Amino acid sequence: MEIGTGDLRAHYDLIVVGTGPAGLTLASKYEALTGDKVLVIESGRRSRENNDAQNLSSVHATGDLPSTYYPRHNQRIFGGTSTVWNGWCAVLEKRSFLNNEWPFSYDELYRYYPEVAEILSVPETVHTRPEVAFPGNDNIVYRPYYFSPPVRFNELFEDWVDSNSNVDVLFNHSVTEINIKGSNAASVFMRESSETPTHPIEVFGSRIVLATGGVQNARLLKLSLPKESEYLGLYFCEHPHAYNISSFILDKNIFEQVMDKNVPKIAHAIALSSDYSHEKALISATFEVAGSNEFVNNLLGQSRIIMTGRVNIRAEMSSLESNRVALSNTRKDSLGQPIARVNLRFNSQEIRAAAESLNAELVRSGIGRMSILPKDFRITGGGHMMGTTRMGNNPDTSVTDAQGRVHGVENLYIAGSSLFPAVGAANPTLTIVALSLRLANHLARSK
Repeated sequence: MEIGTGDLRAHYDLIVVGTGPAGLTLASKYEALTGDKVLVIESGRRSRENNDAQNLSSVHATGDLPSTYYPRHNQRIFGGTSTVWNGWCAVLEKRSFLNNEWPFSYDELYRYYPEVAEILSVPETVHTRPEVAFPGNDNIVYRPYYFSPPVRFNELFEDWVDSNSNVDVLFNHSVTEINIKGSNAASVFMRESSETPTHPIEVFGSRIVLATGGVQNARLLKLSLPKESEYLGLYFCEHPHAYNISSFILDKNIFEQVMDKNVPKIAHAIALSSDYSHEKALISATFEVAGSNEFVNNLLGQSRIIMTGRVNIRAEMSSLESNRVALSNTRKDSLGQPIARVNLRFNSQEIRAAAESLNAELVRSGIGRMSILPKDFRITGGGHMMGTTRMGNNPDTSVTDAQGRVHGVENLYIAGSSLFPAVGAANPTLTIVALSLRLANHLARSK
């Protein structure tokens, strides 16, 4: 239920910071499994924007994306970034697991996707048929994007907030620090999300989960950990997007053998297979074939229906140490804390290499072709901030363990895409929710 600060309990079994897809999925699943007392803290208001809260997402950015970009994709309001999400869904491709960067198997993640599909109201083919090889060439696959309505998590969990007596939800308060005593996170300190300074409030919990996004998870850990991992904040990733960048022609008869015709809302895309991309050391990338027209082509006495249109690219980024989230040395927010300093630069050559390889395979197989990418092309972000608290089995090369627990702190966990040690090209929401279900199950089992 929604509460005020005067209604806070002395102690909670679980404290979740953030009400986006990661935080609400985790809190609701955990409470359903355990019946424990849960506190969920949201920096913004329940139903309307709080500019004072939203300003706390401000960053100082260098690189290819402006400072104004990041707050747009870190919404401080009930439902988090699901309130501005366009609904694109795809499972994380197996390419991300072939270098053993993830600390568990693809199958371990995959088993949560059916439940996620129900939560996000997408067809089961999103996980039962995530990609299909083209006939005659296993190196090229059909890898579409499916669309959630989109599900708004503030609407999905509205009744849950009002009716669940085990869950307290506190709005308009921002966590400023995790109080860590030795190897234990004892409590969180928070203050009202206001330009006017207020006294900090301390609340105690047995376990604490941060679900505040790719930038803010790293920032809050940097503000809290007495000794942080040298990997904290490093390897910040986005999903590079390039729109209307090329043209394509495809044999319609061949394409229709692999495409999903039974889903009305879908973005058709092709890609190099995970195995081929891994073998050739290429990033994962999808090439959406959009706005297609058709014409008939007669070749060697045979009539072929040809599809033609424009290409939109959505790509993976390699993890680079230089792409990072740190704390600003010069700028503070209204609560007196350093804002995040973010550096992110894209690598257009990675995208070009994937495009050239795909085109070579299309031509070799007689399926079609793509035009050469322009010498200079514009890359934009996808609003997907990932990788800054990467998970792994080795504390020397990661920030959390395979469950999302911060190394060196027994009861502090991370949820969301900041955990991704390899990010693929797929939109992350489906996998964010899957990881949250997985963490909820782990926390329930390990009480």
